[in-house]
Amino acid sequence: GTDFSNNTIDTTIAIWIALKEFIIIAPDTCFIGDSLLVEFSVNGLLDGIPDMWIRDNVGDSIQFLVVEDQTSHYTGRAFIYGLEEGIGDLRISGTDFSNNTIDTTIAIWIASKGSLMPEDSCFAFPNPTRKGYIKFMFYLNQKAHVIIEIFTLTGRRIKTFIDRDYEGGEIYEESMSVSDMGSDIYIFRATATAGNEKEVTMKKFGVLR
Repeated sequence: GTDFSNNTIDTTIAIWIALKEFIIIAPDTCFIGDSLLVEFSVNGLLDGIPDMWIRDNVGDSIQFLVVEDQTSHYTGRAFIYGLEEGIGDLRISGTDFSNNTIDTTIAIWIASKGSLMPEDSCFAFPNPTRKGYIKFMFYLNQKAHVIIEIFTLTGRRIKTFIDRDYEGGEIYEESMSVSDMGSDIYIFRATATAGNEKEVTMKKFGVLR
């Protein structure tokens, strides 16, 4: 600035310019066949929803579904499958309104639960279903014979939907018609067998007409 005597007043101070980074709340270990839920936030506003993915040590990766719970606070969810066990990294990348990239990576251990068919990976959807079908999703850690049976709540078996072999390390989705089933609550029993190892999961699903 300039005073009334036309003297220039000029002052300079140092300022530290810091890049924003994501604050991530995540477990140290994630398990193949499980859903991984991660919360994160950033001190500032972003231009859109940030990208988030997990990558194993051979370069395979899975993208997360990310939603903004509240301003600058996000939740990411992904089903973990097809990754190599060992050290991996969890990465989040976004852009602010000044077009600055915010990129944060943390280490995460990828492990197998040792369960042939993890319970969290086996479910029916949409549940309840108002459509003419329902889908069953499940994940196998190794090759196994899978049987899915349908029961009433009183324990009467209605049908055997699946009875065959599946390869391991994959997530499967099978669609079953419910056109012959009335509005009610039912039970499905999924049994996976591999040698002497056996996993049984029983859950409910609804049919609405």
